[in-house]
Amino acid sequence: MLADPALETPPGTGEIVNVEWDFDGSGAYPEQAKVDGPDREARVTTTHTFAKAGTCFPVVRVISRRPGAADGPYAIVQNLARVRGIVR
Repeated sequence: MLADPALETPPGTGEIVNVEWDFDGSGAYPEQAKVDGPDREARVTTTHTFAKAGTCFPVVRVISRRPGAADGPYAIVQNLARVRGIVR
């Protein structure tokens, strides 16, 4: 599976600082994509090979940091996107 999402935060809401993948549904997000410095927009690519055939629901978690709140309790925002895939 090749994943190549275009990521973006709305104007004035912060910058993308990290992108993580959960391909097995464990909720652990062990695979991370490199983000070239914090920015409003990012495009990351990752490749994953599934061990067996079937339906899968990989998840990408995009983490952004709100402007001016780097150390505050609400500084980090996590958003999830999920897709249904058929592995043959």
